[in-house]
Amino acid sequence: MASKTHTIEVDAATAIALQRKAASQGVSVSELVADMTALAATPVTLPNAELAELDRRWASIKAGEATVPHQEVARWLRTWGTPDFKPSHGVTGDAGVVGSRARRPRPFRRISSRPAPLDGADSLQPKS
Repeated sequence: MASKTHTIEVDAATAIALQRKAASQGVSVSELVADMTALAATPVTLPNAELAELDRRWASIKAGEATVPHQEVARWLRTWGTPDFKPSHGVTGDAGVVGSRARRPRPFRRISSRPAPLDGADSLQPKS
């Protein structure tokens, strides 16, 4: 069955970013966009205990509890997926305190059920 081709216009920086991301994952831009669209449409559910913990933390921040400065978090995030990655100190995750047993962040996973790719999106050209 032939699919209808759709052209999507994006700015040059977005086109380049999509092409690089697709190449790094070994997929076409069509597949990348389809995966991202399916992922965005997937509802996120959290157990009540996790929601309660998030609410507790947000209340403590609103009450003035100290937080980690943005620049420090940004610097740490840039190490994800690199040999320089080190676990955060005292940050809790879904399994409790992460500490020294932190796992490296997982790379983007391809999902198996996704909408049909948009034909022609592989030739995505930057918008002039």
